[in-house]
Amino acid sequence: MDVPDRLRPFGATTPSQDGGSDGKSSWPVFEAASGLNSCVVELNVSAKDLHGLHGEPDPFCVVFLKTAGKSDWTEIGRSETRHAQRSPQFDTWFTLVFHFELYQEVRVGVFDRESASDALGAHRLIGVIDTPLSTLTHTPATLGLVNRQAAPGIAIGSVLLTLRKSQQGSQVLKLNWLVSDLDLAAVFGTGKSGQAGGSAAPAALKTAVAPFDSALSIFKKKPGQSSEQVRQEIFTAAASPTEPFIECVQLHCLLADQTAQTWNLVAESTFAPISHVPDRPIPLEIETSQVQLSDNDESRLIRLVVVRVFQKNQLVKGAEDAIPPPGPPFTVLGYVNSNMSAMKVLQPGSALSITGKAGGTLRFLGMEHQDKSSFYDLLSAGVVDFELLSAVDFTSSNGPPNKQNSLHYLDPTGRPNPYEVVIRSVFNVLLPYAKDKRIPSYGFGANLPPAFQTSHCFALTGNPHDPFCNGVEGLMAAYKNTLSAVQLYGPTVLSSVLKTASVIVSRKLAERRGKPLPYHVLLVMTDGILSDRDSTVDELVRASSLPLSVMIVGIGQEDFSAMGPFMDYRPDQSAPPPVQPGRKQLLCSSDGRVALRDNVQFVALRDFGGDMARLAAKLLAVIPTQVMSYIETQGGMR
Repeated sequence: MDVPDRLRPFGATTPSQDGGSDGKSSWPVFEAASGLNSCVVELNVSAKDLHGLHGEPDPFCVVFLKTAGKSDWTEIGRSETRHAQRSPQFDTWFTLVFHFELYQEVRVGVFDRESASDALGAHRLIGVIDTPLSTLTHTPATLGLVNRQAAPGIAIGSVLLTLRKSQQGSQVLKLNWLVSDLDLAAVFGTGKSGQAGGSAAPAALKTAVAPFDSALSIFKKKPGQSSEQVRQEIFTAAASPTEPFIECVQLHCLLADQTAQTWNLVAESTFAPISHVPDRPIPLEIETSQVQLSDNDESRLIRLVVVRVFQKNQLVKGAEDAIPPPGPPFTVLGYVNSNMSAMKVLQPGSALSITGKAGGTLRFLGMEHQDKSSFYDLLSAGVVDFELLSAVDFTSSNGPPNKQNSLHYLDPTGRPNPYEVVIRSVFNVLLPYAKDKRIPSYGFGANLPPAFQTSHCFALTGNPHDPFCNGVEGLMAAYKNTLSAVQLYGPTVLSSVLKTASVIVSRKLAERRGKPLPYHVLLVMTDGILSDRDSTVDELVRASSLPLSVMIVGIGQEDFSAMGPFMDYRPDQSAPPPVQPGRKQLLCSSDGRVALRDNVQFVALRDFGGDMARLAAKLLAVIPTQVMSYIETQGGMR
């Protein structure tokens, strides 16, 4: 089905018509972060002992925000001006949106007003400070102002930054919709090519279609961002592993920014299992927040798009020939435009007609406002303290470190290799949340001196009794020293590192004694498929009872497709493990034990086209949910 330009989202191109054999789509793909991860916060600034060039200064401050992956600072706002005050307490509270999984940096500039002009260049800069927003989540921070143009030896003052949750930050919106009156011939009609518009689906398939997922996804445009590829993940809701999952209809909600011409997925609905052909209305529920949905701009355009999604999965024996070959990831059936202002005045039962070949109706059922905690509440209360660990793959498949095509190549020009890039990108986000900046760091898959015997878990510091590296720079130095000392070998075995990590976490937990929860995050970087998948799954299942999340990044051009089933791995296909609320099936060990919760995430570096901010966000977006699931397994915070 060709997609008319009038139906195509901003920045999108026509989907591939070659059946999508390469697994890629030219449609923009967007990542969704849980509403648990983000929160509206307010920042206040006070200053002390400001330096005045001619007597008492007339200070005001300006707050900027910069997010990883963006090159420019965005001005958030300006405070009032305080006349003749060296230590002003500004009344202004600046509104920001905090995101756990993003590296967000705050810049505060303090100026001495010298005229009525709004141009900052018309005023004297007293000093500036830069700090990660995440460092302010627990306690206020006092930071010394910096001004390179100031005379040496002159103290120019300091600022105190205080962060608090906004009243808006606890408001959650629940939006309820019905999708109805879709042209089923257009939805389920398929020809031999698998394209929409062919003959109706065979009757045998209509009676064999298992429950499937219909979902409402909410997208919003990223102001000032370029178009990025979309990956739409489809998850089955088959009643049993023996029933076929043919295809589904989804409703996407995209939030538009007419100038940026990009979109961003901000929330997804609950999944609504529908038996057989969906010839009755499909109920959908979205849980999001005002900020997450529209950045508090109720006039921003929202586009509700009905799409048809193709997925080939869990086939009934003998039904394979009746299923069309894979088509484009999805085709647009119709859309309707609205905004938050219009949605808020919709009466329950209001119908919004969608256009396109299929046609149909979206029926608004209502909107609820609820108070709900976010992960920021735990951080600000100081009840969770992050501890970081790392593990690096030193197997020979990475290539000799002295060769330029090696994944471990140390470029004399200083250009970082993939391992160095991942270490900085991920730990730059996580480290501000950790009080202890030391990182226990390990390697696996190398032959160690002096006997050059293979080790699947060794300290990068060379001291098994003291594996701690001081921050990111200490980890980088230990990594480089290890490269020059060991011999890359193999195979790729991860279970030994997981055992060691579990011991560290268990000891830390035993020492807690009323202190904040020491939640650990292990970053694993590997270039190959695991040789000990069964043992690794066993260790992950055991570790599901511990405050530990394992973040795995696949590096290089290896075929990591086997890592997908690894996340949902179960030896006995006849006995599927229970499914956690969300998307992943819980892991099951070789002896049949089911994980208490989801505690692992995998991403492949090559899937992000060099956008390391997006990789870190995708990898770390699951951590708040995993932390909360651990707390729930323990009966709540103690």
